[in-house]
Amino acid sequence: MSLRQSYLIENTNLQQQNIEMHKKNKKLKKRVKTLIEVNREYEKELQQWKEKCLCLEKHIKEQHEQYEEPCDNCGVILGEDVPIMCYSNEIGGDETLCSECYYDCEMWKTDENPDNEDEIEEAKRNEDAKRNE
Repeated sequence: MSLRQSYLIENTNLQQQNIEMHKKNKKLKKRVKTLIEVNREYEKELQQWKEKCLCLEKHIKEQHEQYEEPCDNCGVILGEDVPIMCYSNEIGGDETLCSECYYDCEMWKTDENPDNEDEIEEAKRNEDAKRNE
């Protein structure tokens, strides 16, 4: 085998290797592009979760702050063991009360807070039942 033939064979082998490397490179570029797209979607989703967590954290903080407030009527510190009633009335204004003051002082009778509709209806039924005894 002559030097020229050896060179041609080596050149052909190198060209074949180059073609194979080029094919692998194309596949890798495509894979990298896919990974970049997946990463972008992941980052978007991560950002959405971070925003949801911040919102939830803010809500929890607001709820916790509410549990550290005293009842506007008797002064007891409201908490998980002392149910909270948010009273609202156009004339009387807004008050945060313990459930004992809310019911015992009959604040429910003038409460206009739509969040308390179920409790008000139950209190009315209880009062009617007591009258009918």
